[in-house]
Amino acid sequence: MDMNVNVAQAFDLTGRVALITGASSWGIGSAAAEALAAQGAKVFLVARREDKLQEKVAEFEAKGYTAAYGACDVESEAECKAAVESCVETFGRLDIIVTAAGNAGEAPYEIADEFDTENWEWVHRLNLDGSIWFLKYGWKECSKNKVGSVIFISSLGAWTADGCAAYCSTKGALRSLTTHFGYHLAPYGVRVNAIYPGFIDTDLTHAAFGNEYGKVPFLERVPMGRFGTPEDIGYAALYLASDASGFMTGQGLTIDGGQIIEGGAFLEYGEE
Repeated sequence: MDMNVNVAQAFDLTGRVALITGASSWGIGSAAAEALAAQGAKVFLVARREDKLQEKVAEFEAKGYTAAYGACDVESEAECKAAVESCVETFGRLDIIVTAAGNAGEAPYEIADEFDTENWEWVHRLNLDGSIWFLKYGWKECSKNKVGSVIFISSLGAWTADGCAAYCSTKGALRSLTTHFGYHLAPYGVRVNAIYPGFIDTDLTHAAFGNEYGKVPFLERVPMGRFGTPEDIGYAALYLASDASGFMTGQGLTIDGGQIIEGGAFLEYGEE
């Protein structure tokens, strides 16, 4: 039997529609949106701040991409549902969902007797619930053309955690739900996969470490000797969104510069 390898066709997203959360700032969501748009997808950007979304859509349109936005608090189930409906109303369909909105919270490193309940609940609403609501209300639309792809942006912290309890527990839950929904939605033409980023150079990274950025001990645990870039994750999202990964579901891609094979995950800043 002759092989038919057509790389350009495998990664072509022309005519498909992608909804991406957390897509207004310089980070994973924005990079994923641009990678998909560059391959022909129409992208619907979701984030909390409308002014930032307007700027991002204008930036994309200036590059020749087709983009629209919906301001949404992903902690609200009703607003997530409305965002999905707005996407379908705008573009007529929905094929790809990338849930990149997330945060470690105000108290990322805490042990059992130091849990801040308010922070714990907020991180879970944002990272976990905010992903599941989009799958809940979007998967049937994704199934209509049998090319559906849901991509959870999880974290290396889904596999191991050094005190980052609230954050890592949400990312571990997404890992579990990837296998669950990957199995149950496959018969409907919807694939569900995850990406497990290591330490990525984003706006949130700079905000967290300020003037100490680049000196943090995390980097010592990365065999490749650098932080990942949003584009590193964006290209992985493109693969999972496209037909190139058409026989892959319930799985994940670890993009971490070798951090997990070195044995390190999240190290508390300042730890020796």
